[in-house]
Amino acid sequence: MKSVRLTLFALFSYLMVVQLVVCVTGLRFGPRDSSDFRQLYTAGYMVRQGQGPDLYNYELEEQLQNRIVSPGKPLPFDHFAYEALLFAPFSLLKYSMAYFAFAGFNMLLLVAAQQLFRPYLLQLESLGKFVPEAIFFCFLPAAITIILGQDSFLLLLLTVLAFVAMDKGHDARSGLLLSLGLFKFQFILPVVLLFLLWRKWRFVAGAASGGFAVACLSMFIAGFSGMREFARTMIEMSIGLSSPAQRLKFATFPNAMPNLRGFIDAFGGHLHWPSRTIQVAVIICTILVIFLASRMQPSLHLAILVAVLVSYHGLIHDSTLLALPLGLILARSASENDLLLGIFDLLVFACPAVLFEFWPGHYFLMAIPILILVFLQRSARPGAAPALHFS
Repeated sequence: MKSVRLTLFALFSYLMVVQLVVCVTGLRFGPRDSSDFRQLYTAGYMVRQGQGPDLYNYELEEQLQNRIVSPGKPLPFDHFAYEALLFAPFSLLKYSMAYFAFAGFNMLLLVAAQQLFRPYLLQLESLGKFVPEAIFFCFLPAAITIILGQDSFLLLLLTVLAFVAMDKGHDARSGLLLSLGLFKFQFILPVVLLFLLWRKWRFVAGAASGGFAVACLSMFIAGFSGMREFARTMIEMSIGLSSPAQRLKFATFPNAMPNLRGFIDAFGGHLHWPSRTIQVAVIICTILVIFLASRMQPSLHLAILVAVLVSYHGLIHDSTLLALPLGLILARSASENDLLLGIFDLLVFACPAVLFEFWPGHYFLMAIPILILVFLQRSARPGAAPALHFS
C-alpha cells in the first residue's frame, strides 16, 4: 500500500505541475488569443441588446466579435440560446475584464462541485488525504476549461447535483437538474437515452420536463427563425465538418476529440476512408456501445462515462465531466483491491496531460482506455458504488 501511495503522490504531483503551468501560461495570453469565451461573451452581449433572433447569424457575430472583443477569427455561437443569459452580465464588462471575471466564476463552480462530491470520495483517503481533491484539481481538462473561458464546469456542477439528488432518492429532481445542462446536449441526451433504456421513468420524466422548459426559453429568446438557424449550425458542425474550411470555421478538429468519433475519424483518415464511411462507422459504434451499456447495471456514473465516449461533438475541456465517474471508479478499485480497474482509471486521468505535453491535439487516443473502462463496469457488484435509489 505504501508503494501505491508513493506512486499516486508522484503522479498527482506531476499532473499538478502541468496543470499550474498550463493555467498560468494560458491566463497570461487568454484575453489576447482566440479563446472560446469570445463567442459566449458576444452571445451574452447580443441577448442583452435584444438581438436574440440573430444569435446564430454568423456574419453579424463576426462583426460584433471584431468590434467588442478584438479583430480575429470569429467563433460562432453553437449552444442553445438560453445559455446566453448567463453571459449577459459579463458582457457589461470590457472583454479582458469579463474574461478574468468568468475565470474566477469558473473556479467557484469547480470548488462547489468538488465540495459537494467529496463525501462520495472519502474512501480515496486510504490512498492519500489529497486524492479526493486531486480528482478535480489535477485533471488537465480543468485548466483548459479555465483558460478557454468554457462552460464545462457549469455542466460538471449540474451533473454532481443530479448525482446527489439521485443518491437521496429524488430521481425526477435528478433528471430535471441534468436537463439544465442541455446547452451541451450531446452529453445529456445519451445519459437520458440510457435511463430510458433502463426504464427509470421518473428520471426520464424529470429530464423531459426540464428539457421542455429550456427549449421554450430558447425559443422565446431566439424565436423560430433563430432556432432554425441553430439547427442548421448543428448540421453543419456534424455532417459538414469534413472539409478543412468547415473545421477551421468552428475551430473543431475531430482528431482532437477524446471520443469514438475522434478515434474513428483519425483511424479512417489514416486509411483514406471517405467522410460518409466514417460517419456510418461512428453511428454503428455509438449504437453498439449504448446497447451494451443498456445491458449493464444502471448508474449515473456509467451513463456519464458512456456519454463522453459517444458524444458526437466533444472536446478535451468537456472531459471535465469524467471527474465524477473516474473518482467513483477509483474508489471502487481501492475498496475491492482491483488493480486492473485502478490502472485504466488512472490511465484515463493522466492521458490529457501526457498527450498535451508529448502529442498535443491528438486526444482521440483517450477513447481506447475510456472504452475499456466502460466495459470493466460489467463486473461491478451492486454494492461497489454509492447506493442510488431508483423508482
